[in-house]
Amino acid sequence: MFCGDHGFRNFHGQVFEVNGWHFAGLGYSNRTPFSTPGEFSEDQIAERLAKFAGLSPMVLVCHAPPLETDLDGVKPGQHFGSPKVREFIEAEQPRFFFCGHIHEAAGNEVKIGETVGRNVGKQGYLLEL
Repeated sequence: MFCGDHGFRNFHGQVFEVNGWHFAGLGYSNRTPFSTPGEFSEDQIAERLAKFAGLSPMVLVCHAPPLETDLDGVKPGQHFGSPKVREFIEAEQPRFFFCGHIHEAAGNEVKIGETVGRNVGKQGYLLEL
């Protein structure tokens, strides 16, 4: 399998620890008008994120961006992120947050409280801890 052959890890719905840092992952996205495979309701997102509550220091990686930020904008006034992802970030304040999903926002970075968030898009991002 490609990921395993190159040292990548699928951690959807899981946590792994490296040098004291907790990496928490949630794939899939919030509901879209397109009804694509891999969509969760906001309640399902909240339920899955709740498993990561209290982890510190945490790096949170979600496919879905937080709602109404520079990470989820398609064009001015149009945001398609998840309110539950945003609520979790505001409450738990992971040190770092990475997402994708909204291609138009790739490369954008924001701060939500003390959390540094980035839409990595197809570019990826090297995080040095």
